Amino acid sequence: MYVIREIKGKIYRNLIEYSSTQCDAVMFIVRKDLYLKNLKEFRKFSNLMDNFNNNLKGSLLKKRKGAYWVYSKVCANNDLFDVYFYKFDSSIKTLLLQNDSFYQWLHPLYPEDIAFFKNGYCWFYSVAHEEICEIYYESETQYKELLKMGVVFDEKYILPHNQRYYEEY
Repeated sequence: MYVIREIKGKIYRNLIEYSSTQCDAVMFIVRKDLYLKNLKEFRKFSNLMDNFNNNLKGSLLKKRKGAYWVYSKVCANNDLFDVYFYKFDSSIKTLLLQNDSFYQWLHPLYPEDIAFFKNGYCWFYSVAHEEICEIYYESETQYKELLKMGVVFDEKYILPHNQRYYEEY
């Protein structure tokens, strides 16, 4: 459910570690629409993303174009958005741990809107520029583990799988 305090520092690191045991995929969004008026910045960002993707080449599960993903549906050309799914393996975990908060995952240095998936269902998502995070814990045990880590929710509620975002990868 909705997280009401920024997940950063030790809580962020612990959540990454925990999520790597609960989830099997990580999704990132690359928004090219943010660079339409600045080709120089777009080239710089493209180089950063090439390096990012080269480091994770063996982990890529799926890449698609589209103006929709977990939390967002943008009224724009589908070609302006790349949606990447990677295996939640040690290389992606190492990459995620290079930052200290989900809200640091923003252009121009990083892809955006990180989400974690388990068997195709969204388990966690973030929208950094809006400072939104939600975790769809699946049991009382998971809820208590997350609270023990320091995650603060606005309510306690288990969202059924059939109401969560699903995507094959």
